Amino acid sequence: IKSSGYSYTGGQTVGQSTSSTKSNGIIYKVKVNSSLQLYTTTGNYKVTRWESENTKVATINDKGIVTGKSKGTAVIWAYIGPDNLKRFVISVY
Repeated sequence: IKSSGYSYTGGQTVGQSTSSTKSNGIIYKVKVNSSLQLYTTTGNYKVTRWESENTKVATINDKGIVTGKSKGTAVIWAYIGPDNLKRFVISVY
């Protein structure tokens, strides 16, 4: 999800999870009905908004807590400061 004024920068993602490395970055894993805390910053800017591309698989609240809803994959976007966007891939199992 890309909104005008935001650009995807990737990288600098930290979360509490069991993760596996893939060529395009980290995949964060969470069980159905479990939660995972995501963290990210860019310079002095903090996350201004979190958004899930697939809320049937995973939702995220304004504190960065992801909840697995059903098995599958979802992309979570973190909007940071005035013009940064970071991507998290969440695998729900």
